[in-house]
Parts: sequence; structure tokens; C-alpha cells
Amino acid sequence: MASPTLPLQNLPILESIACTFIEIHLDAVAKRDLAIWFAEHPNSQYAKYELCQHLDHHRTALDRGLRSLQEAGAIVPARAEGHPAWQLTSDTATRQILQAVARYFRKHPEMRTVITHYEPA
Repeated sequence: MASPTLPLQNLPILESIACTFIEIHLDAVAKRDLAIWFAEHPNSQYAKYELCQHLDHHRTALDRGLRSLQEAGAIVPARAEGHPAWQLTSDTATRQILQAVARYFRKHPEMRTVITHYEPA
């Protein structure tokens, strides 16, 4: 099984925590893309149809990703124009971790292609 992160030794602490979050929670491409999306748009709410448009993933994969990230405490439910929506958690520590996840994938773009599980379409 391939690992979506670099070895943890010699990494700064926040990047190390981000790698642990990736290993535990981001085992599908849609989950990774959702985590990065919410980290990069921390003050916005998004309905599922908007996320489908922006991220180009099937609704089923996004459903699984949203449910997983919500269970992990990374995102919280909201309402946008009368539709169910989600936004990044207000928890400062979790926000910092997700921002570190986004930075990690910008710093190591080659690691974006290594995911241990691909969601069926």
C-alpha cells in the first residue's frame, strides 16, 4: 500500500500533524480535494452542488468525503440559500492542521497523486 505522505522524521511539527491527518482521514481523492478546498476557502459555505461544480467529483464520492470530514471534525454543517451546506470548522487548531495539509500538497505536488483508495464513480 502506497503512503500519501513523506516519512514523518525531520518534518516540522505542524507538517507532521498534517501528514498524520492525511494518513488517517484522506484515503480518497475526493476527501483530499475537499480538505484542501475548505482549507483554501475558510470563511465560505458550500452546498453539495457547488462542490460538485468546483471539484469535479461525483456526488457519491463527495457525500462520502463530506461525511468523513464532518466525522473528523474538519467541517461543520451549515445552510446556504436554503440548501444543506458545509463550512470549515471554527476550531483554530483544526483549521491550522487543514491549512498545513493544503500547504503540504502545494509543497509536495507529486504526493497528490498517491492515494491509497480511489472511490468508485
